[in-house]
Amino acid sequence: MPRPRRLSLPLALLLAQGCTSVIVVGDRDDAAVTPDQPVTLDLGDASDDGADGDAAEGPITDSGDCVDRDGDRYGLGLGCTNVDCDDTNSAVTDQCYCGRLPNTRAGCECRLGDPPRPCDVDSDLTYSETETCNVGQRTCEPVPGRPETAQWSACRAWRPDYPTPTRFVGVVSQCPGNCSTECRHQVVCPEAGDPIPAGSSNVVVANVAHAVFCPGGASIRGGITATCTSTAGGNYTRGTSPLSWRDACAAPGHQTALAGSDDGTTTGVLPFTFRFYGSPFNTVGIATNGMISFVEPTYVSANGTLPTGDVANTLFAFWDDVRNRANGVCTALFGSAPDREYVVQWNDQYFAGSSASGPEHLTYQVVLTETANTLDVLYNQMMGGTRAEGDSATVGIQQGTGSSVDLVGFNRPGVTPTGRTIRWTPAAGATVCSTGTYRRVYEGTTCNGSDAPYWGQLNFSSIVPPGTSIEFRVRESQTRVGLASAPWTRLANAPNGTPVVPTSVDVGAQIRAAMPTVSGTDRLPFLELQATLIPSPDGTSAPTLVSTEMQFTCAPPDESPCRAGVVCLLAADPCRRGRVACLRATDGRPVEVCFDDEAVPPGTVCGPGSVCNAAGACVPCPAGAGSVETCDNIDNDCDGRVDEDITMACYAGPAGTMGVGVCRAGRRACAAGAWGACAEEVRPGAEVCDALDNDCDGAVDEGVICP
Repeated sequence: MPRPRRLSLPLALLLAQGCTSVIVVGDRDDAAVTPDQPVTLDLGDASDDGADGDAAEGPITDSGDCVDRDGDRYGLGLGCTNVDCDDTNSAVTDQCYCGRLPNTRAGCECRLGDPPRPCDVDSDLTYSETETCNVGQRTCEPVPGRPETAQWSACRAWRPDYPTPTRFVGVVSQCPGNCSTECRHQVVCPEAGDPIPAGSSNVVVANVAHAVFCPGGASIRGGITATCTSTAGGNYTRGTSPLSWRDACAAPGHQTALAGSDDGTTTGVLPFTFRFYGSPFNTVGIATNGMISFVEPTYVSANGTLPTGDVANTLFAFWDDVRNRANGVCTALFGSAPDREYVVQWNDQYFAGSSASGPEHLTYQVVLTETANTLDVLYNQMMGGTRAEGDSATVGIQQGTGSSVDLVGFNRPGVTPTGRTIRWTPAAGATVCSTGTYRRVYEGTTCNGSDAPYWGQLNFSSIVPPGTSIEFRVRESQTRVGLASAPWTRLANAPNGTPVVPTSVDVGAQIRAAMPTVSGTDRLPFLELQATLIPSPDGTSAPTLVSTEMQFTCAPPDESPCRAGVVCLLAADPCRRGRVACLRATDGRPVEVCFDDEAVPPGTVCGPGSVCNAAGACVPCPAGAGSVETCDNIDNDCDGRVDEDITMACYAGPAGTMGVGVCRAGRRACAAGAWGACAEEVRPGAEVCDALDNDCDGAVDEGVICP
């Protein structure tokens, strides 16, 4: 009995028809397996897979290499795709089975920080170049209630407006994965060494993970970012620290976090403004894995060399896969203004995969000094062989995603011996990023006969830090030379932040909405994309356009598609966006018109040094604004909001009791430039018989009589 198959086209045919941008060879742990491609499967407990004699009657396929009762190609045997969780129900395959790692099926274990993986949205299976026709991606996400454990998500379509179950609308195809014979792709995933296209200026190749639609997916690195130059003060001089070791965990008023943590993170509120590469910061992200970031905290465990796009604006004291014992990470403040010292101390760590009762003991600290803005690292106890001295660790500092770095050591023994100290001293000055212009020409010249290229989706991945922006515009022409005089059509800006899935813009719909009375505006063979990369108002950070995919569909030139509901740009008001509506011209041809629909999110950059506020107005950022919000009733990060999401730790209990027993610090929230009351704080109380340390003295139920 032949095995049922989904749409399966030869790889050569897929390449010929232009679906190459999604032919990503990656993990295929659950791809279809034919009899001449046997694999060895860990069958686990086969007695629970519906293969016993009590199973309901149904079609039984036994070709000698696979016993399959429900005909879904899952069952028992080396010829089966995998073990069947329920061999009496063809709708259930191996959803419950993860097998040997790594398996990227939904619900299976992953490591936090793993890049997204391509998958099949229709079947929730891992990507197969011969059988996947609706490509999406799955991400590695923390398990609710267990933030240090992660699992693969379900396969999600990465376009929020993806039509379901229809694969495409009209003549402009939703191209990735549908294997339409008339679909064409042009994928641009710049890597180190690639030339910068003509007409571009002030841009360089970046070093971040590419999108899933790139050949090679997130395993390759690159992208385009604005050029940043360091003036005096943008770099550091490295030397030996003059500081002596002080135990932060024994200091009065110290705080403790991440006790027993693996790959954990927390945010520390600095008691003073600290300048890292010349930029002001009032919070730091602290990670179990030996790093302090001057952005959001990260939990990347697998270390790499510098520069790296995975962890921006970071001091790497001991970047390795390490775990905290019960002592956790301590923070303390020494000295008095204007020369205070903020100390972060990783206290008695050991390596992941080892036992907490083993001989590995790693204790080290970072000191941030007020006014001088020096960075010090002190290694007090580094016991555990060559690995404890840097054999698998990264030590250094990095600005942004690599515009300036100082690498002390990468997987080099002897870098972090007990007693070593390091000091980085900044020069006076700052880093300045220029406004970059990136241009790319796409050619729709591969259509057959009289067919014309109907431009469709522009899919891209990007990183847009606070206060920065990426502005897009496109133009078309019948010839490459004619592009120089063609009119531009504005597209929507790249979204703020770092989206975990690619962003999609329907270029054809935007062009037609901008010029509704001109026939054929979206079907000329040459299309130029211009991306303007605008840095933050203080010039210290720049956005990155990582990967792009431009689609077009070959179709007869007399067809005129209309995409109702697609987002379009209102050129007259950068703080409003529209939706395409389909009207009828006098000749009966559908015409796309862009109607005002809604305000863009507050904080959207609407021009150099300006953002959209909550009222929908384009307003200037405060003079001298930095990239970090502080509690001062000013919109420091230029996102249209004031003092948002700012908290600080607070604790008024006796010294030495915080983090002991039930005692824990609370948080104060900032509003209108003032700190609020301390919430959720727990101080010592009377001891009661409840198996808890209520008075926070390190003993449980002492002095009380338990029944």
